[in-house]
Amino acid sequence: MKTLNNRGFTFTELLIVLTITFTISTAIIFIGKKYNDKEMVDGFLRQFTLDLYAVQSHAFNEGTSTQLQFVSGGTEYVALGNSRKLIFRRSIPKGVKLSANSPMQEISYNKNGTIVHFGTIQFVTDQGDIISLKLQFGRGRVALPEY
Repeated sequence: MKTLNNRGFTFTELLIVLTITFTISTAIIFIGKKYNDKEMVDGFLRQFTLDLYAVQSHAFNEGTSTQLQFVSGGTEYVALGNSRKLIFRRSIPKGVKLSANSPMQEISYNKNGTIVHFGTIQFVTDQGDIISLKLQFGRGRVALPEY
């Protein structure tokens, strides 16, 4: 008659399996966080670009000059219309803020929708990455970098 061996796994085997599982889990968490941070920055850049076009459109449609200004130490921005009337206010997500060295701190459009001063806006992330948005003269085209 044959007997079955019901000893199971040794403690060392269990430790090896747990170590491998922990290592893989840790790697996945770090990769996921990096991906999540990148998606958050990309989403902010898309929204900011749309907001620039909205401010430009408002200037053109209303026939008044408009501005987009950074407030609260570069953690928020506001769109202002004629007589400094608030159009909208947005928060910049945590992990991104306007760089203190940014050449442009304010964006203004004439009543015909043309940008007043062209240049570059720089944002800095918590990881130390610098993101530069170039505003070109004329109809306010925004050039987004490959980030």
